[in-house]
Amino acid sequence: MVGHKDILAYLVAIKTFAFFAPPRNIVVLCDSTVTAADRSLLNAHVPHIEFLDIAAFRPAQIPTGGCWERLLAVATLARDRYVVQLDSDTVTTGPIEEVLNAVAGREGFVMGGKPKQQLETVPQRQTLTQLRTITAQNAECLPSLHIHQLIEYYLPRIGLDDRRTYTNGWAAFTGFPPDDTMQMQLFDVVERLRIAMGDRLNEWGSEMATSNYLVSNSQKSKVLPYPKYCTPMNDERDVHLWHFVGFMRYNDMRYATVSRNAVRKLLVRDSA
Repeated sequence: MVGHKDILAYLVAIKTFAFFAPPRNIVVLCDSTVTAADRSLLNAHVPHIEFLDIAAFRPAQIPTGGCWERLLAVATLARDRYVVQLDSDTVTTGPIEEVLNAVAGREGFVMGGKPKQQLETVPQRQTLTQLRTITAQNAECLPSLHIHQLIEYYLPRIGLDDRRTYTNGWAAFTGFPPDDTMQMQLFDVVERLRIAMGDRLNEWGSEMATSNYLVSNSQKSKVLPYPKYCTPMNDERDVHLWHFVGFMRYNDMRYATVSRNAVRKLLVRDSA
């Protein structure tokens, strides 16, 4: 999903990714700020790109905004194909064989945030978080919880199978294998969470937690190795796919430096 301000960053993201993992087709979900000139520029750089409009992915069953339209588009496209969700704030700088193997094997993947991160069952995930301090006696703490913690609190309480899994990953780079039931699963978990959480489901970040739930329960899903795939909190030296979330594009020169070096690699290939 892209907006007008994301166009150049998206070109860096998609071109560097395609250098290491050539996609069969590329679909862009355009928000209302994308102009005709933006589409023309994308089309010039990415042949056969397919544009979808965000307004087509706003049914009454799910919230609007906060990337919910993107998640519905993914669930819709995944009915008959493998879908890699790639944010504009990513840069691919090295081989990503784990991704290629996942696509070939029709296995899901999610980018984690710490070493040796694994999928956990929904009850295990709650046990391993600070939520274990919440009891019936201090449930008044719930309104102050971060949206991710709140969803993790409710997942074991909304009637899901205890064998269902979850991990606290990043929706910025996620692999969804073909599954003609994914859209139905999305509507189901959203309805359950809406009943439990009310308007808090509309908060920014609720979509990412729901994406984590869906991909965690996709076929043979796994968490990609860290720090090979990571959000660079520190000076990581072995990163192959960088996720420069939010402020990380602007608080130092790493995003600019990594992007320039990656683009130079593309230019060398094109001139060969």
